[in-house]
Amino acid sequence: MRLVLDEGKTVSRVAQDLDLTASALASWVKQARADRSNGKTGLTTEERAELAQLRRENRTLRLERDISKKPRCIQRVHPTPEETQIVQIPRRINFSPSDRLELWRRWKAGSSISDIARALRREPGTVHSFVSAAGGIARAL
Repeated sequence: MRLVLDEGKTVSRVAQDLDLTASALASWVKQARADRSNGKTGLTTEERAELAQLRRENRTLRLERDISKKPRCIQRVHPTPEETQIVQIPRRINFSPSDRLELWRRWKAGSSISDIARALRREPGTVHSFVSAAGGIARAL
């Protein structure tokens, strides 16, 4: 860079002499000019480092903000057999007694709604509605 900036040689000539690509040397020369002029001809190295740090912080804050906007996690509630007998399940959700036993067995074992639905050959929304109506899902506080 000194050869280009102080001695006035061309970037292409110095790059050829030092066996470098002209584009790499040109970007280094540009950065050196910015550093020498205290940022009047571009961002200094310190300013570039600060900008990169601020962009990382900004990305992290956006992720944290987006996560905080999402609803809280769903808690599993394991109703007793008496509670599941009392709950009025809407008629459109029709599970056989053996399907209900299998559903609750899998739910208590920690299976996801999707896995349970796949095992029972039902839509996940149907399984979710059943579990929710029976008191098996409660919002976390």
